[in-house]
Amino acid sequence: MAVNNDAKNTDSKNIAGGSKCGAADMPAGQAAEAGREYLSVREVAEISGCSYGTVRRAIEAGTLAAYRIGRKFFIERQAAEEYSRQSGGRHGVEGYTIRELMERLSLSYAFISGLIKSGELPSVRVGRQYIVTEEAFRQFMEGRRI
Repeated sequence: MAVNNDAKNTDSKNIAGGSKCGAADMPAGQAAEAGREYLSVREVAEISGCSYGTVRRAIEAGTLAAYRIGRKFFIERQAAEEYSRQSGGRHGVEGYTIRELMERLSLSYAFISGLIKSGELPSVRVGRQYIVTEEAFRQFMEGRRI
């Protein structure tokens, strides 16, 4: 007699997880907005503007308190919000990322990053991103005026 394993797996998931449409099944942004008490590393990275790796390093360094269950980390919402305020994503540097400049100028990523790497467009490196300050961008554009 053939047994439908899919039906067994579905039933055991419903019993163990409560319902199929839990906050864990939602995209990161929706789960964070759903008012849950604990957030995943990905969700904390999203709300703080940092990378996943940066949040993991903060947990490992002890600067961000987290709970480990199996291979996953969970951060209390209050701790995540405090971390987000402290990290500030760009660490207090105001300006434009390469992607934001792409939208403003209709130029390619490669062209803008080439300008930055050649020194024609001054920038500050914050983590993995280059930030062009508003003043540097204004001066760059003034230098290109015909």
